[in-house]
Parts: sequence; structure tokens; C-alpha cells
Amino acid sequence: MHETIFLISFASNSAGGKTPPAHLRLVMVGAQWSAKSSAGNTILRKKAFRRTEKCVKHEGNFGRINVAVVETPGWPADTTVPVWLKEEVLRSVSMCAPGPHVFLLVVPISKAFTEEDHKALVELLMPFGERVWRHCMVLFTWGDWLNDRLIEEHIAGEGKSLQRLVEKCGYRYHVLNCHGLGNHFPVKRLFQKIIDMITRNKEQCFSAESKQGKKHKLPWRSRQSVLTEEEWNRREQELIDRMLRAVANEPEEPTQPFVKRGASLDGVFIPSSELILIRENSEFVSYFHLCV
Repeated sequence: MHETIFLISFASNSAGGKTPPAHLRLVMVGAQWSAKSSAGNTILRKKAFRRTEKCVKHEGNFGRINVAVVETPGWPADTTVPVWLKEEVLRSVSMCAPGPHVFLLVVPISKAFTEEDHKALVELLMPFGERVWRHCMVLFTWGDWLNDRLIEEHIAGEGKSLQRLVEKCGYRYHVLNCHGLGNHFPVKRLFQKIIDMITRNKEQCFSAESKQGKKHKLPWRSRQSVLTEEEWNRREQELIDRMLRAVANEPEEPTQPFVKRGASLDGVFIPSSELILIRENSEFVSYFHLCV
């Protein structure tokens, strides 16, 4: 009954009188202890989520709307975001193909929002480009901590870090209490705001592919690969130079060193290192590693 009233209300109030979409796909991003799991359970009106170190997806229904929610892992507050978490956030988009309608950036009212928190959220969404912010909304949890204050008063008094985040999300935000599954009205209002955002985005969900159809690459991963290759070449040349100097100082013909070759698990050849001992007058005088 409540869901039916919500659908009728949406059809009469939304732009052009359009009916709500048949599917809604949400991705939740937030630090540890931000109550992401509780928010997901409140949205789906069932106990489905709990703390995890992998992206988890659960689905439910709200009237005639099928709702899919993906929760990404959290990270300790005021710490650097690890690379594996960036990869999990990137993977969350593929878990709700063709793409999420909204990224809910979960921020607990019970804890101060710091500059480190702001940087972490921006860094996690950076691989998607600036256009991802058209699909973002701040979801405040632990709304009962507001007492008699308005959420706007909390945002104004919390500081510039939170204000910049709300501004970056186009001033889209919502508040949930996350204490129980019985009060449906805050969830209805959340869906109303999400659907309004979808309408403004011309009913398009976020896609991880660019206009040219190419998927976004992880910028930190590509930089890491280049640096590793350069370091490998530098070390290899250094070892070869050391070998040549040692051989030049050897009065006798050096014995042919035994070089063992190995392979990585993915089939790509990886040279292995063997300790070569150069003997002079029955004593070991030089130790070095040769990479082939």
C-alpha cells in the first residue's frame, strides 16, 4: 500500500509525468563504521549486508521497482586508501551492469568528516572521471544524532571538507537513521531523489566506458608497470656491468655458469638469479648475481 502511494506520487510530481524505472542500481562507498551495511539493509528492508572485504551485491523489491545494491568494502578512517580497495570500487560498477544509477557516498553524522575522508572518496572515484559526480549523492547515516537540528545546519557547521563534497555531488544528499527496517518513509524519499537525479541525467546510468567505447584503466596500475620495467632494466644492466668487470679481472678462462630459467604462473617468462662464484687460487673472491 505504501509503495503504491509512492509510485502514484512520483508519477504526478516528476518531470513530464514519467513513471519510475523498473530497475534501480545503487553502489555504496564509505569508510569503515560509516554504517554502509545498515544503510543497505534499510534500503532493501531486510538484513542482507554485513561487514566485508569484497564487493557484495543484494537485491530486493520496492513496489514494482527492482532494487540492486552493491556495497564496497570500507577503509579505516583517516588513512590512505589501499590499491586493492580502488580495484574493488572499480569492480562494483561491473557488478551492476550496464552501470549504477547512483553512487551513494556514505557519511556518518556521528563522526567528524575530515579532509582525509574527503580525499579518500575523491581518490576512489577519480578513475571514473569528472562525469561520475553527476551520479553521486551523499547519504548521511545515524540521522538520530541530529536531534532537533536540520541536516543543513550540520553541513554548515561541519566544515569545508564536507561542504565541498556536498557541492561536488550537486547538493544531492539524504539522511537515514539505520536503526530499524520498519520506517519506510525515509527510503521512499531517497528513491524519489534518486529518480529525480536519473531524470536530470536523461535517464542514463553511469557507464565505465568512455565515449570512444574504451574502458577506463587504473592510472596507478599503469604507472606502477612503467616504473617496474625501468627498475628491472636498470638493475639488469648494473648486474651485467658487474659481471663484465669481474670477468675482466679473472686471469683464467671462467667456467660456464649454470643459469636456471623459470616461468611465472601466467606463462610469461621470468629470468631467475643464480649465484656465480669465481674461484681464484682455490678461494672465492667475488660473489654476484647474473640475470639472464
